[in-house]
Amino acid sequence: MTINVRMKREKPLNLKPESKYFVTGMLLISLNYWRKMKIWIHKKELVLHKFFSFSQDSLYMPLPNRLKKKYNNSLFFILEVTVKRMHMKQVLGNFYHPILHKMRQSPLLHRAAINKMIKKSIANETRKPRLYVDVTNVHYKDTGTGIARVTKEISTRIVNYNQKYDVLCVYNRDFDGYFDCKTDEIVTFSKGDIMFVLDNAIFYCNKYDKLYKRLMKIGISVFFFFHDLIPIRYPETVEPKWTRRFEEFLMFLVNYTGIICNSRSTCDDLQNWILENSNVKRNQNLFIGYSLLGCDFSTCNRTVAKKIEKKEQLSFLMVATVEPKKKYDQAVKAFELLWKNEIDVKLTIVGRKGWKAEKIFNLIENSAEYGKRLFWYNTGISDDELARLYEQNDAVIMASITEGFGLSVVEAARFGKPLIIRNISPFKEIAGENAFYFEGLEEKDLASAIKKWIELYKSGDAPDSAKINLRTWDDCTKDVYELLTGEQK
Repeated sequence: MTINVRMKREKPLNLKPESKYFVTGMLLISLNYWRKMKIWIHKKELVLHKFFSFSQDSLYMPLPNRLKKKYNNSLFFILEVTVKRMHMKQVLGNFYHPILHKMRQSPLLHRAAINKMIKKSIANETRKPRLYVDVTNVHYKDTGTGIARVTKEISTRIVNYNQKYDVLCVYNRDFDGYFDCKTDEIVTFSKGDIMFVLDNAIFYCNKYDKLYKRLMKIGISVFFFFHDLIPIRYPETVEPKWTRRFEEFLMFLVNYTGIICNSRSTCDDLQNWILENSNVKRNQNLFIGYSLLGCDFSTCNRTVAKKIEKKEQLSFLMVATVEPKKKYDQAVKAFELLWKNEIDVKLTIVGRKGWKAEKIFNLIENSAEYGKRLFWYNTGISDDELARLYEQNDAVIMASITEGFGLSVVEAARFGKPLIIRNISPFKEIAGENAFYFEGLEEKDLASAIKKWIELYKSGDAPDSAKINLRTWDDCTKDVYELLTGEQK
C-alpha cells in the first residue's frame, strides 16, 4: 500500500511502508511540514487527528532538535491518527517507546476531554438519591476470573436494595462518562448519590480520578471494592508493569471516601500498607471495611452436599486460574511423586491459562499421566459442570502462596468436600480448624501432606469442611450495602 503525503505547493511524495526510506522520509516531512501536513492512505481513510489527542493507535516520531532542550531532551513526539476501517498497526506498524506510551495514557494530555466529561456528568437535580455500581469490565467482557464472579454476584443482588436509593449498574466509556447498563444512556450525579466502583478499576482509575474527586467535593461518596495486594506483596507472580500500575492505583484509592475489602486479612494488609507508606498523600478520614464473600451455586439448586462412598482411587480437584501464585507446578510435581510411588490418585484442574505460566502449562500438558490421571479444563466451564466436578471429587486442594480470599475454599465447603490447603491467613479466616493445612514450597512437602491426609481420610479422622460457617452471596451483598449506606433492608 502507498501513502500519499501532500503539502501546499509540493508534489505528492509516494512512500511505501516496506521501503527502507519510509521512516526517514516521514521523519523529514514531519520535522519541516507537520503543521500543514495531511495524511491520506489510499482507500483506507487515515486522517491526521488533533496533536496530542487520545486514540487507540498512534504514530511515534522524534522531536526536532530545537524542541529537545525545551522538553528536557525528550526523544519523541506524537502524531495521533484516527483509524477508520482498519487498524494502524496493520498498515504502518507502531513506532513505539515505553515513555511515550505512558505519556499518551496520561490524563494530563486529555484535560479538555476530562473537563467536558465532568461538566456533563454533574447535574443539580431534585430526585431520589442513587447508588451507582460500576461494573465496567464485566459489562464489556466476562473473563471468567474470580474477580469477575464477585462483580456479577454482588451487582445482580444489590439492585434489589432500592429503598432509599435507586440502584443502577453503570459502565464507563473512555472519557465520555458513565452510562446505564440497561438503557445505554449517560447518567448524571447529584449531591447525596453514592459511587461504588465494584469492578477492578486499575485500568481506568487514573482517567476518572478528577471526576471522582469532583464528586466528593459536591457531597457524593466514592467507594471502591478491593481484592488483594498481591502485585505489591508478591511482585514475582506478576509482570513488572503490573506492580508499577498497581502502586499507582493504590495512590489513587486512598484518596477517596472508602474501601471495602473481601476479607479481614485483606483489610489488615491494606491498613499495614498505609502504615508502611505514611508519606503517601491520602484522605485522613478514609473508611476501610470488609465483607467476606459468599457462595451459592443457586443455579444448580445444591445446598446440601451428597456423600460419596470411599473408593480405591481418590480424586482431587483444584479450581483457579493457572498462574504462578497458585503453585500448580508444586501440585503437579507432588502428584508425579505419588504416582511414582504407586499411589493411585487422580488430579483434575479447572482454570484458564493465566500469565507468566508457560512452564506450568508445559508441565501439565507434557505429563505422562495427562488425559489418564491428570485432567485440565482450561477453556472455562459452566456452574453446572463445576458443581458436578465438586461432587465427583473426594477433596479440594488450594496450594496458593497468597490470596485475598479464596473462592474455591468456600465452594468446596458448600459441597462438603474435605480441604487440603496452604496455611495462610485468608484460608485460616475462612476454614478455621476445619481443613487440613500444609506448609512448604517443595513437591515433597505437598506429596507428604496428601499421603498423611489420605491416612486420616481412610480412618475417618480428616477435618470436616461441613463445619465451616458459610455465607451466601446475599449475606455478602447485604453487608456491602450497609457499609455503603448504613441502612438495614
